[in-house]
Amino acid sequence: MHEFALDSVLHATDFSPSSEVALDYAALLAQAFEARLDLLHAHRLELPPYFTPEQIADLKQQLATAEGRVKDHLRALVNDRVAPGVRTELLVADEFPAQAILAAATERQSGLVVLGSHGRAGLSRALMGSVSENVLREISVPLLITRAHATEPTSPPAITHILCSIDYTPHSLRAVEVAASLAGKLGAHMTVLHALERPGDEATERDRVCSWLPGTLGATCEWQVTVAHGNPAEQIVSAAANEAADMIVVGGLRRSFLTATVLGSTTERVVRHAHCPVLTVVAE
Repeated sequence: MHEFALDSVLHATDFSPSSEVALDYAALLAQAFEARLDLLHAHRLELPPYFTPEQIADLKQQLATAEGRVKDHLRALVNDRVAPGVRTELLVADEFPAQAILAAATERQSGLVVLGSHGRAGLSRALMGSVSENVLREISVPLLITRAHATEPTSPPAITHILCSIDYTPHSLRAVEVAASLAGKLGAHMTVLHALERPGDEATERDRVCSWLPGTLGATCEWQVTVAHGNPAEQIVSAAANEAADMIVVGGLRRSFLTATVLGSTTERVVRHAHCPVLTVVAE
C-alpha cells in the first residue's frame, strides 16, 4: 500500500463562517501530519476602463495598504484557530479565487487543499458554491470540502470515523490509501463501503472487498467492510449519516466532455449532498 505523505496543506479563506470551519480541519490535518499550513485569501479587483493613470496609481496604493490589513486578518485567524506548533505561511493574491487556489496548489506543491462550502444544506442543494465546484473539477491533489455547522463547532474538530467508498477502480484504491493514512494519523476507525447496484450476496461481496483491499491495511488503521444495496451516491450519503461518520473519502475520475471537465456523477452527488466533510481523491 502506498502511504499518503502530506507535507503541506493549502486552505483558501474568504473570512466567512464556512471558511473558519474549513480552517479548523486544515489546521487539524496539518498538525497530524506535521505539515506546513498555507493560508490564502484571493480577490480580483477589475479596474473600470475609464480610470485615468492617476486614479489607477492611487488605487494600487490603496490595494497595497489593504493587502497588509488582509495579512493582519489572516494572522489573527492563525492565532485564534491554529495550534502554536503548526508552521504557517500567509498568502494574498490579486486573482479570481478558483484560479488563485489552483495556481497556489501547484506553486506550493500542496498535498491537500481544504475549502469551505457555501452551498445550501440538504438533498435539494443543486450547487456547492462556484469556487468549490470550479476547483473540484480542475484540482489534481486531494480536495477536502467542509460544511458549515448549524451550531458553533468545537475547535479542533473531532475525526474518529472515516467512511471510504470503493468501486474496485484504481482511483478508489488510491482513495482507500489516503483514507487509511488519515485514519492512522488521527487514530480514527475506517469503514470501507461498497454499494451493489444489482442484487447480490452480501457475504460474497464482502469477501471480494477484503481480498481487493491492500493486505497491509490493518497495519495502518482499524477498519471494517460494509456492503450496501442501491444507488452508490445515495448509499454513501445515507451510510455516513447513519454511522455518524466525521468524513467521507471518495475517489473521482476526471473526464473531458466537449470543452468542459467533469467528474463522475457519484462523486459530484456525494460532495453536494453529504452532511459531513468530503475528501475527493481525483484521478485523470
